[in-house]
Amino acid sequence: MIVPSMTRREIALHLLSEVRSNERRIKTKVTLVAKKMRKAKMKFHTYQQNVGFNTLFTIYIYGIDDKGIDYAAGLWFRSEKGLCWVTSGQLDDVVFYTDHFFDRYAERYLKKSVNVLEAAREFYKEFKPTITRLTEKVTEGVYKVQLPLAIGGLALGFLDKNTNIIVYNTYVSTDTLYAQQINDVEADRELNEIIQTMDYSEWIMIGKTIKDDNNRI
Repeated sequence: MIVPSMTRREIALHLLSEVRSNERRIKTKVTLVAKKMRKAKMKFHTYQQNVGFNTLFTIYIYGIDDKGIDYAAGLWFRSEKGLCWVTSGQLDDVVFYTDHFFDRYAERYLKKSVNVLEAAREFYKEFKPTITRLTEKVTEGVYKVQLPLAIGGLALGFLDKNTNIIVYNTYVSTDTLYAQQINDVEADRELNEIIQTMDYSEWIMIGKTIKDDNNRI
């Protein structure tokens, strides 16, 4: 259970503990659901279970093929600033998406008014993994970041290397990118297209290489 007074670091540690201690159970559940999805020719599914009074354990299954299953496991919780989604990243990091991110995603990409949970479902229906780019140093160990999305546009936020936490707090659509952001996306396009064809082990290998490069910055 997550309470509003917990810090992001405390929430991240809680999430990692829960995901790691239940890793086998999560993978078993995902595998069983994925089999049913393939049989029914479904491409997306959301599994959710209430944990405590303000926490919703969630698995978004968004990709199934012969190479494996792509999914995001994490927790929805109600913070003092509203609903927040926190999930474990591919490289032992923890990723937060604020309610403001999903509000902007609904406004700028979906072009309709939906609640945060509905916007997140739509986001994961089209989600494909790409690589986060560090764009500007804010203070020691903290950097602004941007994540190119396969659907178009960028998730914007910051990375705190001291805690290994990424927070995405807004979404910028393709038609509102400024020149440098467009150049950044184009420069990474080939790499990200390759990443989207990789299986889990291949993604981990290239992800660790890029993470090591980022750690040298």
